[in-house]
Amino acid sequence: MKPIRHTIAPILAGSCFALSSCGDLNAPLTGGGDMLMSPGLSAGGLGTTSASLLKGSRALVGYRVGRATPEQSTVAENRGRAALSRTQVKKRIEKEKVRYVAVPVKPAAGQKTEGRPAIIKVDTLTGKPSGDVYAPAKGQELKSGDTIKLGGDPTLFFASAADKI
Repeated sequence: MKPIRHTIAPILAGSCFALSSCGDLNAPLTGGGDMLMSPGLSAGGLGTTSASLLKGSRALVGYRVGRATPEQSTVAENRGRAALSRTQVKKRIEKEKVRYVAVPVKPAAGQKTEGRPAIIKVDTLTGKPSGDVYAPAKGQELKSGDTIKLGGDPTLFFASAADKI
């Protein structure tokens, strides 16, 4: 009979690694420079980020590229108000339980979005823009209705055809 310890040790080591709650160490940084940590079974592929991918949504992250100009804030407030007036958007906000919506704005000088859309999050309770401008991470393409993490907050992105993103 073979010693059991030679077979069980590698299995236990693999199980400990797969069940660790260290988070997703490969996650990108958010706008504030915080590491996105997903508690749970990250190495096993069942962390928060991976679970959202399994449900059919995409894990998107936005990076802060600067402060909003007064013109950008005005545009964001108007587009946010227009988005929040739609019944479909209100239902989605309630379903997703988010506090912010993100709307596209034209990047100002000095805001390096590298061809990606500049977006500002708008508070759903007050209708006021946050004051920070974000851009999605490289290689991520935003579609209206996507959930994106901006400054650590889950945010629903909404754009109309007139926004030309």
